[in-house]
Amino acid sequence: MSVSTPAAEARRIEALDLRLAGASYRQIAAQLGVSVRTSFQDVQRALKATLQPAADEVRREEVLRLDRLLLAHWPASTRGDIAATNVALRIMERRARLLGLDVPVEKNDPAALPVAASALDELRARRERGA
Repeated sequence: MSVSTPAAEARRIEALDLRLAGASYRQIAAQLGVSVRTSFQDVQRALKATLQPAADEVRREEVLRLDRLLLAHWPASTRGDIAATNVALRIMERRARLLGLDVPVEKNDPAALPVAASALDELRARRERGA
């Protein structure tokens, strides 16, 4: 469990500063009066706290870019343009990977079958309406 006292936060920042200056985890532990394991955990937590907001911002910007690209190709793809459809699908796949939407599904997962069946039914209905 993570201790989130002001003293612990200050120690984590100092541990990260020492690590960035080239100190080993053993040296950090000795300097801060903690175990080697604690020095490692402090550095990792400080890194995560420092990098997570930046990573979240980059992810948001990337999603916005993908959304703009999809918007540009969407009209042609919905009119049946094969090249635009392929581009749109690639954009959608990239966006899903970036957002963690692609969760592996077991082949025989009964919960996944209704979604696939309803999607096929929708495609068939659209094809019949267009014919």
